[in-house]
Amino acid sequence: MIRSIAKDRRWVFGGVAGILAGVGYLAPLMGVLTPTAVVIALLLGLSVAVGAALMRANGPRHLLLTLPFSLMAAVIVAVSIPLVKDGYADVRITATGQRNPASKSSEVFVRLISGSVLGLRDFEGDGWEKRGDVFVSYQNQPNVLLYRGAWGSPAALRFVRHPYSGIVEANIGGETHRIDLFAEREAYVDVPLPEATISWKGYLQRGSVIAGLTVLFAGVGLSFTSAGLFAGVVYFAAVLTSCLVLGAVRNDSYSGSAEFVAFMAEEAPGRVEMDAGYGFTPALVLPVKSGASKISSFEFANPLEWKIGIDGGSLRAFRDLDGSSDAPVSGSDNGCAIRSPGRCVYEVLGTDAKIWLQHGGEQRSVALPATVEGGTRLFLLVERESGRMTVSTSRAFVLLTPWDQFSRRIQAVRIIDADDAPAAKLVRLMSDGVGGYRMTPRRADGAFSVPHLDRPDTASYAGVKVMAVLMALSFVVLIGVAWRVVADLLKSYRAGRRVEVAAVLAASLFWVGAALAAGWPAVVGWDGFSPYIQVETGSVTLWYGIGYPLIVGGFLLLGSGAVITAWSAGLTLVVLLGAAAGVMRYCERTTRLVVAALFVVVPPLTAMGIGMLTHLRDAMNGLLLAVFAIGCFATALDWPALSQERRRLSAAGLLALGLMLALLRIDNLPTALFIASALIWVVVANRRQRVGLMLLVWVALLGVGPVVERLVIPDRIAAETEKRSYEATALINPLVGVLVRGRGQMDDAERAELRAILDKVMDISVAEKQWTPYNIIYWHETASLRPVPDRDVIRALRAIFVKTAVTHPVLFFEMRLATFVGTLGHTWETPEGGAKSALNHGLGGFHDHLQTDSPQWKRTAEIYGFAPDAHLSSHAAKMLQEWSSSTASTVLPLLLCLAIALRIRRHPCASIIAIGELMRAAVFFLLAPASVFLYLFDLHILGFLLPLLAGTEVAARRRRNSLEGSH
Repeated sequence: MIRSIAKDRRWVFGGVAGILAGVGYLAPLMGVLTPTAVVIALLLGLSVAVGAALMRANGPRHLLLTLPFSLMAAVIVAVSIPLVKDGYADVRITATGQRNPASKSSEVFVRLISGSVLGLRDFEGDGWEKRGDVFVSYQNQPNVLLYRGAWGSPAALRFVRHPYSGIVEANIGGETHRIDLFAEREAYVDVPLPEATISWKGYLQRGSVIAGLTVLFAGVGLSFTSAGLFAGVVYFAAVLTSCLVLGAVRNDSYSGSAEFVAFMAEEAPGRVEMDAGYGFTPALVLPVKSGASKISSFEFANPLEWKIGIDGGSLRAFRDLDGSSDAPVSGSDNGCAIRSPGRCVYEVLGTDAKIWLQHGGEQRSVALPATVEGGTRLFLLVERESGRMTVSTSRAFVLLTPWDQFSRRIQAVRIIDADDAPAAKLVRLMSDGVGGYRMTPRRADGAFSVPHLDRPDTASYAGVKVMAVLMALSFVVLIGVAWRVVADLLKSYRAGRRVEVAAVLAASLFWVGAALAAGWPAVVGWDGFSPYIQVETGSVTLWYGIGYPLIVGGFLLLGSGAVITAWSAGLTLVVLLGAAAGVMRYCERTTRLVVAALFVVVPPLTAMGIGMLTHLRDAMNGLLLAVFAIGCFATALDWPALSQERRRLSAAGLLALGLMLALLRIDNLPTALFIASALIWVVVANRRQRVGLMLLVWVALLGVGPVVERLVIPDRIAAETEKRSYEATALINPLVGVLVRGRGQMDDAERAELRAILDKVMDISVAEKQWTPYNIIYWHETASLRPVPDRDVIRALRAIFVKTAVTHPVLFFEMRLATFVGTLGHTWETPEGGAKSALNHGLGGFHDHLQTDSPQWKRTAEIYGFAPDAHLSSHAAKMLQEWSSSTASTVLPLLLCLAIALRIRRHPCASIIAIGELMRAAVFFLLAPASVFLYLFDLHILGFLLPLLAGTEVAARRRRNSLEGSH
């Protein structure tokens, strides 16, 4: 094996290049190596090795064409990666042994508050004791603590303040801060640490990244170009677009909660008015309860000499995130630098504090607003200018959360008091971490523009940014695929099939366009806003899978929710026209005419239109699963005629789709793995290639979920807890149904055992009263009354689920059938006692939050970017939903899948897809927690297209056989 590798010079060349790239990345970090840095270096080295090997394999023919684009993309990516910083200021902390006369001791407690950073952290000092991540000095003072190491941004030294605290001196880069830490109540004060500087090492690392990525992009680009000039153009368009998006989103931050402190004339705020891009609308008016404000103004010869004094509490100083004053620092006032002109913002910690200004023996009292309900927190805005010092005190604190009160789309706010007077000044706070504040600029209309806050990326939000890049790439690929599909149809048109091609094109464009016109910009389902909210909080939950909130979050970084709708519409068109292109290319005229007629008649009778518009995981998942199935079929059908390069590109694209499906829903895995494996078995002749491809698919699809989940949600305990709750919902509904419908069919011991287990995850008494096969609202209402199910409870649920299915198969089957029929779009009527059953079309209307009368949902929709009158025509949107509710059914598509699956010898590729869909239906028959119509949305698309695929496969084989016979 070693000899064979040595003979292949491209791998030797690639290996050497990869090692050089990895070493170049690690060289600046040799003194502060971390596992993360090593992993990044290995990935970079592997990427370079692959790129170099591909360059060697494809030769220099198109190198001059690909190299400029590769270099441009590599530079954009490298610039988006922060440079290594190693120029950190010297930090020297001295516990002086001195103390305030009121203090009981001279203790000093300090810890480093920092964002994530590559590098070592090391405190050194005699006489200091380490307690967790806190260092304490309480004896043998004075003594010195030195800090040598790195810190992230933002960072600060946090000193504890309490009745036993002494006086500390913190020397940072030669600048000394002397702080009296005494406070009657425990608090803290932060001393900000400066940004580190960049040395030659950072630029060396960036150079290695640029060189390595250039090799990777060029090598892959040469492979695409070898498959055709068009493929090369699409590749570089996708790469450059993705890199530009990376550059655009790299500094983006999630919005989080909005914390405002208003400084009014006298009255307390009565309401908040917001502008989300559509002006100040009635939906975005929120009543608020908070306290009033007071202003104390003083004329001093030198305001720099006066400081804040406090009794009965302590002060927390907030950093000025704008760094708005360049005036020299003349000292520190309770942790805030004294400047003139300059300002300080504090929070008063303590409920009965008294505030004054002090200089030597002189004092000036500061007026404080009264404490009221909703206005307990107290803030100070201290402003110094020539000859004047103003202290504004305020209890007018307003907190707006991302759930239904705030998002990044809020452009301006007005805070109004009971007399309709607006706030004079407004401060936006950031309380978490090191914290800080920004003054909100006032506009000409009296409103305040909402300033952006830079927050450190959470792991989840970093994943959203990566997904934004991938979604931008998918748009370019979608355009490229659409171009090829339309070109294929035009080729058939020029070959004399004009009527059929024109009818298919016109019908597809008309029906998709009509649905878009009726439902634009979206149909937001009952929990459709959940991923919108998650991206604003910088977090991800697993309730809707790890993939869906990341994908939606990525789209929202590219634009509004309408971007998702446009993407879905494009995918729907490509799927329809792609299936039609095969019919137009291979089938006889009669078949083509029948298919053209079906395109005119059938689409409005399915849920394709409403599903394409709906913002729910099930709708997106069904569409992508249909795209995956059609893509697998097209690749398998053309496999014998494809070049090696095109085979690799097609396989890579389908693998990417499969990975996305694995992230969207874990129950996609049986279908995706079966379709991919079976088609590989059918079309790949070489045994070694067949086994290798199947192994790659299985490892990738089974491994991507756990890997991404661990990267995006580092808190494994929280992740496992969420997954256990989700698993419980898949098991409970038929068991409760058996309890309700099984009276007289189960003995008392069985019922008692079943009730006892179910009562551990919800209130079983409520569940029995509210049970229906179609939903688990009773679980949503009562699950919070029980502890989160542990592993033992889940094991017991699994065991009783299997036991009930075995011991009462007919009753269990009826419960599962009732839920499954509801999923197909019908109701399974089971009167009390279960004596009769009847199948009726009873699909309820599709819910749309954009058409609700609820003030809360109107506010939520507008906060997240939808106009007050979101739909182009509310009447048309309602008609579309009512039409889909009355006509759409999954029964016929399911029967068509069954019929096509049975004729696997005649059309094996189409039958494999049909069997995969039946497997998916079986999974939902067994485990669907409720009747959700769009669970099987893929069947609405494939149920219509599978007969076309089967006919195309038969016609293509006949043509291929006739061509081989003629030769």
